[in-house]
Amino acid sequence: MRLFASCIKCGYRIYITSNATIRQELPFSFELACSNCGTRHIYNPLNVQAESGLTAVGGAFLGALLGLTLGGAGALAGAILGGLLGKSTEEQDEEKVRRFNNS
Repeated sequence: MRLFASCIKCGYRIYITSNATIRQELPFSFELACSNCGTRHIYNPLNVQAESGLTAVGGAFLGALLGLTLGGAGALAGAILGGLLGKSTEEQDEEKVRRFNNS
């Protein structure tokens, strides 16, 4: 899950480094600078949104790479297992995003 606030001037997404899982875990207010237009502004937790940062395709790709290191036939099995694990992780991430955005 990635957290961001939209720049008040240009709308560019400003990503925030935080382990917060709900808005209440963010500071009351904080200053962010837009890397697109340079505007600095004070934001609060209500200005922050969450988005998923994971995809099942990434899990399948990593699984295939692992399978290739074990052997050719392992690539297919690795891709399938990686895809399943990636999908599960993606669903968990999507649930975290829903929980944050509804908090």
